[in-house]
Amino acid sequence: MFDFMNYGADKMQAFLLVNFRLTGLLVAAPIFNRSAIPIMVRIGFAVVLGILLLPIAMQTPMPLATSMVDLTFIGVKELLVGVTLGLSLKFLFYAAEMAGSFVGFQSGLSVASIVDPLTQTRVNLLGSFWLLIASLVFLEINGHHLVLSGLAESFQLIPIGSASFGPDALDLLVRLSGAVFTMALKLAAPILLTVFLVDIALGVLARTIPQMNIFIIGIPVKIAVALTMMGVSLPVFAWALHQMTNFLDRQMHNLIGALATGS
Repeated sequence: MFDFMNYGADKMQAFLLVNFRLTGLLVAAPIFNRSAIPIMVRIGFAVVLGILLLPIAMQTPMPLATSMVDLTFIGVKELLVGVTLGLSLKFLFYAAEMAGSFVGFQSGLSVASIVDPLTQTRVNLLGSFWLLIASLVFLEINGHHLVLSGLAESFQLIPIGSASFGPDALDLLVRLSGAVFTMALKLAAPILLTVFLVDIALGVLARTIPQMNIFIIGIPVKIAVALTMMGVSLPVFAWALHQMTNFLDRQMHNLIGALATGS
């Protein structure tokens, strides 16, 4: 006889655990975690996506939670898996914002700052601008598809409740977080180098013509040069973001493999 009640309870438990991993990813993943997206839209998207991913998750053995403590423990683990996968691509946006902050500080535009509604912290104007450009480029190259495909693959390689946060996964996360600074320098390098050459030229000019107030002249010149270089280097910036997205996508798959080591 078909046990409808037990089948329904098992499937409801699986749907709940799938949504734990999905929620963790939507909290940390780029684009999906923007506060500009209404809460109800994100909740509806999560429910629909959870229904679509449930058959994939059910293809692997599901853990049987015999108590609320077991269900909570597995749910927290799945939440951490989702957050970890989301962060693997979110590092790109941290790098873009950091690169803009570098340029703003070097050019003098860091004096002006705004409040980021997502983090409730004061951020550099150029950092916010480059974060917006990074978001547009990410959507243009279908980066959001990479996030969703990585999530679907994670259910195939990491069955519910079997993720292993071992040394390999933690080491990969640490190396990815360290790569943020390197990626930021690569993104800002053309502008930083140009502004540095302008600083040298202004220094030579100050030594040649001591009567000239170089501070009054230098600030607008550096700002103008930085903004001009930003406009000229936008195609290179978009190309670099594309390459870094592909790199982080490969690292996300490596991270999935590291988390599945104990499966």
